[in-house]
Amino acid sequence: MEEEMQSLNEILQVGRQRAVNKENIDWDALTVQVNDTYANTGFEAAVRVFLAAMGDNQSFYGRLSGANIFSSEANCNSSGFGFGGLSTDIGFIQMRTFVGSLAEATFFAGDRHNRARTQDNADIRGWVVDLSTTNGGDLYAQIASLGMFFDRETLGYFINADEEVPWGFANGNAFLRRVGEARTVVTDPYTLMDPNGKLVVVIDLPTAGAGEAALIALKDRPNTLVLGRPTCGLASVTESFSLSNSDFLVLATHYIADSDKETYTDRLQPDESIGNSTDLVERIESFMNE
Repeated sequence: MEEEMQSLNEILQVGRQRAVNKENIDWDALTVQVNDTYANTGFEAAVRVFLAAMGDNQSFYGRLSGANIFSSEANCNSSGFGFGGLSTDIGFIQMRTFVGSLAEATFFAGDRHNRARTQDNADIRGWVVDLSTTNGGDLYAQIASLGMFFDRETLGYFINADEEVPWGFANGNAFLRRVGEARTVVTDPYTLMDPNGKLVVVIDLPTAGAGEAALIALKDRPNTLVLGRPTCGLASVTESFSLSNSDFLVLATHYIADSDKETYTDRLQPDESIGNSTDLVERIESFMNE
């Protein structure tokens, strides 16, 4: 019981200092609510009260045993999209969730540049980037992978009540804070034959976290159309904090903002809502012909 109380005190302290929504939380009232819930219902219920109060749908309590505690209302399930029948003169970059080492991130991002390199030619009418199943993971690997489509270096910011930290892509590197501070490196970055050509970005309910960051980086690019369903609404950055009992708290500490410093605390919307694969492919084809 003493160890559990210590853990509750620690997560309350970390939350008060680092939670992305810390300025909007009555911490004294939350402390009373967490302690009362613990006394009446137990540890897991008390942790869920804390997580719900964070208001980000991302934070969770991680246990050494693996029995993690969540309190999220986000619904990120979807039947998905298919791209069968898409014309061969439309370039296609399939993204997916990536988690791995820096070396693996470099390989992942380099592979996407190579896919663009092998498809690009003078007859390409435009490109499709599929973010519909990219539901988190390494943000920098996603950004580095799509570097051939960006028209500026600073793509967005990580924002909370205390700071605004720029992130972006330059010279083959996904960076945080400043150009040259590499987080994921593409050793042989590709430049499209038509860097300003048409682009369709496909999103869906599973698009979350790093996938939403990639969307934020791409959505205001010229000649770009976003199609699909709204995203999951988890455009925040999390950090992991170790606790004295060897458990850990994963806490949302920043919102992901665009280059105009606009944050997104809810689902990001497509330019045009499309709910099935047939209509999606037809709209991609018509956009490329406009």
